[in-house]
Amino acid sequence: MRKLALGLCLLAMSATWLSCYGSKNYQNPSKVQFRAVISNSLHPVTSGVHVPALEIMDATLDKLSFSPIGLSGLGSQTLGRLDVSSNKLLTLAYSPSGHMFALVDNTNEQASSSTVTLPDATESFFLANNTSHAYAAVPNATVSSGPPGAVIQVSVSSGTISATIPVPNVRFVQEVSRGDKILAFSPDSGVVTVIDPGKIGASSDPRIAQLGGFQHPVGAGLAADPSMPVILDCGAECGGSGAAAVVPLDLSTNTLGTPIPVPAATVAVGVGNTLYVAGTNPATVCSSGTAATSCGTLTVVDLTGAKAPVSAEIPDGYHDKIAITNDGQVAIGSHGCTEITTATETRGCLALFNPATNKAVVLPSNGDVTGIAPIPGRNVLYAIQGGTFLVYDTTTDKLLPNHQTTIVGELVDVKVIDNAP
Repeated sequence: MRKLALGLCLLAMSATWLSCYGSKNYQNPSKVQFRAVISNSLHPVTSGVHVPALEIMDATLDKLSFSPIGLSGLGSQTLGRLDVSSNKLLTLAYSPSGHMFALVDNTNEQASSSTVTLPDATESFFLANNTSHAYAAVPNATVSSGPPGAVIQVSVSSGTISATIPVPNVRFVQEVSRGDKILAFSPDSGVVTVIDPGKIGASSDPRIAQLGGFQHPVGAGLAADPSMPVILDCGAECGGSGAAAVVPLDLSTNTLGTPIPVPAATVAVGVGNTLYVAGTNPATVCSSGTAATSCGTLTVVDLTGAKAPVSAEIPDGYHDKIAITNDGQVAIGSHGCTEITTATETRGCLALFNPATNKAVVLPSNGDVTGIAPIPGRNVLYAIQGGTFLVYDTTTDKLLPNHQTTIVGELVDVKVIDNAP
């Protein structure tokens, strides 16, 4: 894919998505070897002038580089979530106000001069494992026949929409298995659609299975066996009448296994045969030790069935961020949580769960969590919380002293774009 990307480089004014901006071979202009990028809608240029850009952080020193990646193709649109290709060569940046994608060449730290505009808004997208395509769930996309909703395929090489796969009311989309399957989730319909990307554009229908009967399916957790994702059935938190559950799916036969009840399920991450599932059941009240009255739950599920699920209390809100830190803890972020600021307690929407103790600690900062990034090789967690960039020490569960950087602008997401040195 790198050869393809570089082979497509044209002049700076080219309308193609991947552009070398002339014949020079820029090699990491920021001179930062271990990088994280932060989406900033309002990077200051001069007094009163702001542009969308990706800020570059030195992930070894936690220092801001003064070589941001400008996203001029987005104009004055806002900048939101990011996704990074599995080979770390590309970053996909989404503008929620313009429903647009911009692509960044991580090696050259250069953005595409053109953008791709989706038919409507998306809150779920990814760069495919093969880096040839990006996919987005667009619930209000108009299709030629039937109700609205489609999974949109974007060609990375041409920077154009290359396919529209009708999926009514689709809201979330996720790549599973080894990149050879896509799951499309229609929560309000209670349906999960299995898509074979290899059949897109062929004579046969790429929608190879439609699985119904769920209580608002919102995503999948991936564990040791890539052909056995676990569907997250949200239940009461998402307006369903039944209990939340995680449901194994065998992609070799497209059949569902026995549901495993959990208190709540909107996001999950797997380590071996253990699945960490987070969510907020509306009926869950907090135990003593906090002024908050409503709490969420992190549930540890042994997918072999050898152990009963274990649960821990975390902040409430809608959980859509989860990741494993370098020291094996689970970072969980939400938005819309109960915030507490008193003389004895500062509580926001970010928590760390320690599997060794089965206990969770709420990190001491207020604000919605819109981005988290564990730093490989370091016991450090980057977070965008309440619009502020924060650096946490996962060994102390506190902000890392002398490593906090104020970044001016409107920050949303953070991603690591290099392997650990």
